Amino acid sequence: YIIMGMGWPAANPSPFFKVYQYYLALTLPYNHTTMGEPKGTIFDKANNIQHQRTLRHTKTFLIVATLLSFVATLKNYQLNLPISLRILAIMTLGLSTSFLLLIRGFTFAARLTAIGLLSVSLSLVTIAHGLRAGSYMFFFWMFFALPLVVPIHKHYKQELIALITCITVCYAATIIIAPYESTWQQMKNDDYEILFRGNCTLTLLLSGVFAYFIVTNERDYNANLMQLLKASEDASEAKAKFLSDIGHELRTPINNIIGALSIIDTDALPANEKAPIQILKYSSSHM
Repeated sequence: YIIMGMGWPAANPSPFFKVYQYYLALTLPYNHTTMGEPKGTIFDKANNIQHQRTLRHTKTFLIVATLLSFVATLKNYQLNLPISLRILAIMTLGLSTSFLLLIRGFTFAARLTAIGLLSVSLSLVTIAHGLRAGSYMFFFWMFFALPLVVPIHKHYKQELIALITCITVCYAATIIIAPYESTWQQMKNDDYEILFRGNCTLTLLLSGVFAYFIVTNERDYNANLMQLLKASEDASEAKAKFLSDIGHELRTPINNIIGALSIIDTDALPANEKAPIQILKYSSSHM
């Protein structure tokens, strides 16, 4: 109600509603310009292929991040770590919301929500666990995955720099603020050992999973581009052949018409018949 400005007069909308309108103006051009069926031009089809590739990468990123957060939530529940358990549960719900936003077409909002939520949540989890648990290692995986989820659009450099800055600031603040061992919750030496080994293993597995998806999606992307290029070349050859055939079919009868008109003695014709003959000569020569 506050954001939408319910209760404000129509002539004087809520300032929050103006911010909401600006947010929609920022996100919608990136989300819906390439959605739907590809248009007829080669550039529209290429843009659609690029959009589909980025969409697959973003879906993979969100699915893997949500599953990872869910597994970490279960592990913290098993180790009876209440504070980090709450943080991870909130992160899992937030990532699920980001995935729903992506499915609905709000790709920019999904990326912004997911990266911001992951950065802040990882900082809080690292502080809750302490540096000894090694939760900060997932920041490196985020750096590795980030270029894949940012699409190529007019302002992609600004978006990429903003997201990298967000992750870097959260990582630097975490390293500076986080203690070596947790001061938020009571943890045993075995807990640190389990979490550190698990974080190392998961980071390695995530790198492998993303490497596999990157190679697979890039091969599909290149294959689609080659197919699009071949279709474009075939269309160009068909167009050139059609123009050549139709040109030949037009030239032959027109040459006959020009030849027949050239042997007509217009001086011997009446005045009312000279004008049509002149029109035929001019039109056939022009064609």
